[in-house]
Amino acid sequence: DAVRDMAGMNFNPRIEDGVILVPIPRVSAETRKALVKQLGKTAENTRQRIRRIRRGAQDVVKKAKDKKLEGISEDDSFRTGKEIDAVTEESIKVLNDIVEKKQSSVMAV
Repeated sequence: DAVRDMAGMNFNPRIEDGVILVPIPRVSAETRKALVKQLGKTAENTRQRIRRIRRGAQDVVKKAKDKKLEGISEDDSFRTGKEIDAVTEESIKVLNDIVEKKQSSVMAV
């Protein structure tokens, strides 16, 4: 039942001679487009999560800049802020590259 209930997969498992057979239907162009669309949505959600993490880290850095945290100099907080931005940009760039490759592989026949 778990395999049959997978949304949008159109699996119809059956049992023959004690073996479970799950025929996998051919992937149509519209199914591929739907997969690419879902991949884009997932990628955007991941980008938003990366940005939220960045925002949280930048809030801590801002507290350090405003002297609300002890033991962290203004220079250190500025440097850390730049590192956070660099890591965020790199993470999003890697994500975009992976998504682009996956979308092209899904659309390839």
